[in-house]
Amino acid sequence: MAGTITGLTLFIKRVRAATNSEEERKCVDKEFAKIRKYFADKGISPYDRKKCVWKLIYIAALGYDVNFGHAEALHLLSSVKYSEKLAGYTAMSLLFTEELLETHSYILNSIKFDLENGNEHSQSLVLCALANFPTKVFIESFADIVAKIAFGGSGNTFYVQKRAIMCLACFVKKNPSVYQESWEESYPGLLQSRSVGVLTSACSYFLICGEKVGVKRLFPIADTIVSLLTSIVETPMVFSSDYIYYGLSCPWLQVKLLRLLHLLPPPNKESTRTAIAGLLSSIISQTEVGSSVNRNNVEHAILFEAIRVAGRYGKYVSKGLAEEIQGILFKYIRVREPNIRYLALEAVTALEPNAELLKKVNEHRNAILVSLRDKDLSICKRALNVLFSLCNKESAEGIVSDLLDYLKEADTSVRDELILKIALLAEKYGDSILWYIDVIIKILEVAGSMVSDDIWIRISQVVTGFSGGAEGNIETQRYAVNKVFNALNTAHADEPLIKLGAYVIGEYGELLEKSSARQFEVLSRHFYGCSPAGRAMLLSAFAKMASKSKEVKRAVVEFVEASRTHWDLDVQQRASEYVALINSKNFEGKKAELFDKVPMFPESFLYDNIILKSLREMQLKKLEETKMGRSKVQIEASIAQKSGPEKKEVSEALGREAHKSKPRKEKDGYDIYQTMSLPTATSSHPFHSRHPDKFTPEPTVDPTQIVALRAPKENAENWKKLIPIKAKEGNIFENDVIAVTLKAEFHKFTGKVILKFIGKADKVENVVVELQSPPGLEAQCSKVKYTEHPMVMVHIMLTAPSDSPPLLKVSFHSSGTQEQIRFALPVLLSKFIEPLDLPLDKFREVWNDITLNKPKSFEKLDVILKNPAPSHLTHTDVLKRIAQLLTDYFGLRVITPADISNFTEISAVGQVLLKNAEQKKFPTSTGAMLTPTMVPIFAQAEFFPDVSMSEFRFSIRSSDVVKVSGAVLSLFKFFVNPTS
Repeated sequence: MAGTITGLTLFIKRVRAATNSEEERKCVDKEFAKIRKYFADKGISPYDRKKCVWKLIYIAALGYDVNFGHAEALHLLSSVKYSEKLAGYTAMSLLFTEELLETHSYILNSIKFDLENGNEHSQSLVLCALANFPTKVFIESFADIVAKIAFGGSGNTFYVQKRAIMCLACFVKKNPSVYQESWEESYPGLLQSRSVGVLTSACSYFLICGEKVGVKRLFPIADTIVSLLTSIVETPMVFSSDYIYYGLSCPWLQVKLLRLLHLLPPPNKESTRTAIAGLLSSIISQTEVGSSVNRNNVEHAILFEAIRVAGRYGKYVSKGLAEEIQGILFKYIRVREPNIRYLALEAVTALEPNAELLKKVNEHRNAILVSLRDKDLSICKRALNVLFSLCNKESAEGIVSDLLDYLKEADTSVRDELILKIALLAEKYGDSILWYIDVIIKILEVAGSMVSDDIWIRISQVVTGFSGGAEGNIETQRYAVNKVFNALNTAHADEPLIKLGAYVIGEYGELLEKSSARQFEVLSRHFYGCSPAGRAMLLSAFAKMASKSKEVKRAVVEFVEASRTHWDLDVQQRASEYVALINSKNFEGKKAELFDKVPMFPESFLYDNIILKSLREMQLKKLEETKMGRSKVQIEASIAQKSGPEKKEVSEALGREAHKSKPRKEKDGYDIYQTMSLPTATSSHPFHSRHPDKFTPEPTVDPTQIVALRAPKENAENWKKLIPIKAKEGNIFENDVIAVTLKAEFHKFTGKVILKFIGKADKVENVVVELQSPPGLEAQCSKVKYTEHPMVMVHIMLTAPSDSPPLLKVSFHSSGTQEQIRFALPVLLSKFIEPLDLPLDKFREVWNDITLNKPKSFEKLDVILKNPAPSHLTHTDVLKRIAQLLTDYFGLRVITPADISNFTEISAVGQVLLKNAEQKKFPTSTGAMLTPTMVPIFAQAEFFPDVSMSEFRFSIRSSDVVKVSGAVLSLFKFFVNPTS
């Protein structure tokens, strides 16, 4: 072959000499071409093949895709030279996928030969490759052979055996079903090996087996573990001096053996428990802090593992040892070294709670509070765990007070958990419900919008009472309503406190030492600062006030009347219904029934604490992200042990002070406080359960909060005719006096609308135009130009997603009479969308990437909508109409389905063009327009005929540049049902 193949070293030098990514890419592509040329030569030598394969491995390590050369790499496996086998097995580990290996099944013979030929170097290469790449085929084919090597049945050296053990551990970790009970006979023999490498690998294997197949498999070796650990601790020279590290014998092996003891439950044999206690005492008492940092590190590693074991054995640990452990930990909590403090705080929560430990926590509370305020958030969270898990009745008030003080300055990443824990401590250990109410209101005042709905819902339950004998009494309700009123009597309050105020004042306002007018004044001042959910609750509270007091009835009607045109459907509906009810003739006779008090909550709610649920879900999520070798069951058990009060001990304050009277029968009917109702477990929609792959596992947009656009009242019919993308001109308004014609033109993020006012009976004069732009649309109106007919030009720019049209109020004179008209312009977000060309396979690739891989900042919306078409139309016919709608009314490009005669899904794509932030003024020409901000829109509509034809799925995916999916869904709902 002409030319010499250069080595890997020279290629690396050329790559590193590249000054930018483009040069590097060119260098790699050039080398790819050379390697392909060399591989095409059938006479290439194994040595040259090896050099090319190493280059491919290096290129793959740089992050480039390597889609050739796999067969040549596998040829090296059959070589007799170690260097060539090394290249082959390294390539197999790094360049191959499971699917690719299926096309090269012939390599199984080469691997089997190397495993069984007795050459320890070849065996080591194979075992490392299999451990790094434990595919299903490899596990099924070689598990028995690897187990035979691992358990010493083949007379292998320690050098090979330790690799075989780790390889088997990787097999079990990847596929626990490969585990065989027959292997357990060899476990005691593994722990009697004289090789530290074999022992360390065996411990790693046992830890993985304990997690994947259950700790009961390890019960028979508990005595052997204790015996081995004792011999290492008490006889440092039991192994070679090569394993002495700063005077400590095999420290890493000690750590793994202690982890195994922590994994196993306390043994039944008293002699074993005594041996373990003596071993722990020896380790803990021998630990000394010296000047050598390296020795301190390994000693602390062993010490803290021993303390974890002591915490696991709890009552079996002697009182003297427990006190010694506590003394060491609380001493370490005060040190400056952050790593030691972290470990000490973590270890304290693992100890068995007892009176002495709780007393120590109270004594050292100031030191723990110092860690709570540490800039290192991991230390802060550990300190919070200590105060929470080791709080009792005597220390609760002080700890809650300290935590409330800290809440004012706490980092936002800690606040969620901190709030939940304060609320739980106040409920669990409070001597008085009144103190519990004080604590929750303080949380709502300090943390404000950071407080979840669970907090105010829980206190609402407590104040209302529970039907199983814990009914809220009048004194508690009077105290609560006065405290909440005083908290709300400020210029500003956050929404969770306002929602609580809406509930308790609406229900128990008659217990308040203020007039109804004063109550209404305080609550109404917060109305316009609330979300639709908060406004809905306030409207319910106002309605209840009107039913109780004639003093505020008129004021309530006037105030609520203004919300009848609110954009949120729930607020609008409540306002309309409440006004109709209050103004009805038989209101006085039916108000007691319609606005009766909310009934007591079921007894199960007393023990089914929603705050505790939230805390457990939060902790479970965090611990699963950093499992640290624990199974999900172990994690849940740990959380339940530390933070889960049992049924009998939940809400002691509630049980002590509950007014036990005959439970009031719960009334049936509509609960006007629906927004505070607890979330209940509902069965999934049939579409979800039958086709879960069609929905995102993590929706980031709540479609229930998005209502359909409403057509304007004044010029609805004319307005609808001009909504389509291609509708450029026509009559936008017409009555007996005047006709208003429109001519529109849109380009990128700008629009120009020319309006002409034509009088029917007489000339139109003295035209005055008032323009009202919705959020997201920036508009300006020119001066009126008087020609044959008065004209104005409206310039528009899209600055943000908008789901409402601009409104115009026009005053003019005609036939000597002053006239005034109102109408909406047909300018919506859809006018600023342009289609994109995208093949179906590329669309699906992007769609799946956003759905499954992109973070929560990306928009992922799925909604189930009713089928608007007559029942005789097939799903294909309906989808064709939806496709036409997406094209004509949204300007999206609908991608042609693979089978145009019968399809259940359509896909469409386009992009919204918004004004660039640097575009300060309306552009005077296309040349003055800056590049717009482009936000992609991917949409899908799908029927599931196998489930139901009465509904269909509509989904939107978009980027995290600007949030557009809400506006798009609002328009789509309107277009699908324009009569709404």
